[in-house]
Amino acid sequence: MTTEQIPVANYVHLEIPHPKQCVIPIDIVPEQHTAS
Repeated sequence: MTTEQIPVANYVHLEIPHPKQCVIPIDIVPEQHTAS
């Protein structure tokens, strides 16, 4: 069980930087929509 908790924590850590990069392009999309 302890070994299963290790990969789970790593998965969350890897998912944090991924969505962070997705937030950058998402912020640009709404900005163009408002400019239109």
